[in-house]
This record gives sequence, C-alpha cells and structure tokens, in this order.
Amino acid sequence: MSRPQSSNNGAIAAPFRIGLEAIAPDAWIEIDDRHAAQIAEKERLLATKGDAVFRAMPESAAAQREACEMLCDHLVSVHPEHVVPDGDGVRAVAGKQRVSAGKGVEQDLMQVSRLVQDDLVIMEKSQGVHRLTAASLCFPSSWRLEEKFGRAMADIHAPVPGFGPGTRTAAMIERIFDNLRDDLPARRYNWSLYASPDLYHPVADHHLDADALRSTDPSAWLRVERQTLRRLPRSGGILFTIKICVDPIAVLREDAASRAQAHALADHVDALTSEQADYKGMTKSRHEIARWLRDAADSAG
Repeated sequence: MSRPQSSNNGAIAAPFRIGLEAIAPDAWIEIDDRHAAQIAEKERLLATKGDAVFRAMPESAAAQREACEMLCDHLVSVHPEHVVPDGDGVRAVAGKQRVSAGKGVEQDLMQVSRLVQDDLVIMEKSQGVHRLTAASLCFPSSWRLEEKFGRAMADIHAPVPGFGPGTRTAAMIERIFDNLRDDLPARRYNWSLYASPDLYHPVADHHLDADALRSTDPSAWLRVERQTLRRLPRSGGILFTIKICVDPIAVLREDAASRAQAHALADHVDALTSEQADYKGMTKSRHEIARWLRDAADSAG
C-alpha cells in the first residue's frame, strides 16, 4: 500500500488540542498518489450533491478569487508535474481540469478545488468573529456544510468538547486567526477511527463495533485530516484546507514507525474523557480499541 505523506509526519496527534505548527510555504499543499482518484470523486460529488458540497456567500467573491490565485501560483511553482500554466489560467495534467480565476465561469473556490485533494473553506471576520462564507466540502468528516454555513468559528465547533462558544479554546482560535500570516501557513492534524472508508462522510455514524477488530481482517479505518490555515492578504480572509487520508487500521502494523504510531494512538484513545470518547464514536469500545492497537503493534513487531 502507498502511504500518504501525512501518515509519516505526526498524524497521530493528541486529540482536542489546537496543535498548530508553522510550515514552509512550499509545504503548504500536499499532492500524493491518491490525487487522481480523489479529484475524480470530487468531480462526481460536485456534479451530484449541489449545495451539500459547495456554498458561497456573494460577499466572499474577493476572498474566493484571492484563494484561487494563491493556490494556482503555488501549484504551478511547487507541483509542476500536476498543474501547468494554460493561457490565462492553469490546467491539471491528469484530470484536464482548467482554472481561470475571476472569469465568471463559476465560483472561483469551486474551480480551484478541482485541482487539489483538499477541501477548501474560507473564513472571514465580521462582527468581531470569523465566519464560514464559502466552502468546497466534498469529504466532510461527520459534519454537514448546510449546518455550518455562515456560522461563527466557535459555533461551528460547538459539538467538539472544549471548543464551543465561550471556551478558552474558542477565544484562542480567534486570536490565532487574527495573527495568521500569508507567507507562513500553519498546519495541524486530526484523526478518527471509522467503520467505513467513504471519503464523503457527512453523518456522525462512524461508531466502531469492537467485535469487528477481533477478526483477522478488521473492518476499521484510520481517517487522518491534514489541515492548514493561511491568511489571504488582500481580503483579510482565512483559507482553511483539509486533506483526507483514509487507510485500513492494519496500516499501523506495517513498519516500526507505524507501530510506534499505533501505541501513541492507543494512549490517546485510553486518555479520552467520556465526553471526548462519545464525540469520537468510541464510548462503548475505546478500551478494546486501545488494546487491539497495542496487541497489533506488538504482534507485528
């Protein structure tokens, strides 16, 4: 199996922490060997799901155009094997998608989302808080765009333990957003264990059956989100990117580094509070999951 880059780069991060780190601009957007398949799935979803996967407020047009321009410049510069200049726009080498920002063909954010594996979300500040004003969200991890669209960041995170309105973490996120730089993206990882490998997963029904882990071919999937944040300097908005990697949980047996991540994940699962375990869909099975992770890593070693 070809491993996603993020699986080898701190993906098993401590849950329910912001955990942002600055990264070099060249490391902003990742493209891996799942690119063609995920872009094809995006095209299918954009064609069939409508406003379930793309929404934008009219006032987000300037931020959309700016995000599109920044992403196109980055992709041509850093990933020329995947995206090349084409007239007044750019073109994807594999899928033949062409993007020409600001030409009125369609929403700029939707156009550029067809070039990258990442989902793209724009947050803009109004009335003292950042709100979701545009998003191309084809691969949601248990949340619906229609429920979050137009809402403030703290309200979006209301279901997440410790991240909702009035919490210290919510205030900290607003300060982080205010201080983000366009020349220095920030990155964080999030993980979940799901019962399905589906990329389009808007419903929070990923609860694992512990019995499934006891089979020789466990039907559990490690879902990792590689998230980045970057300031849009002209509009003042924030571009939030989310790249999804889904692997069979057995990937954590593959090598020494993976087995170390399995132990780290087991420690995180064991340390969850009851509220956190419920949010992660592990209320009834988290200790069995942690035990399986350790046993699997030790037996493979």
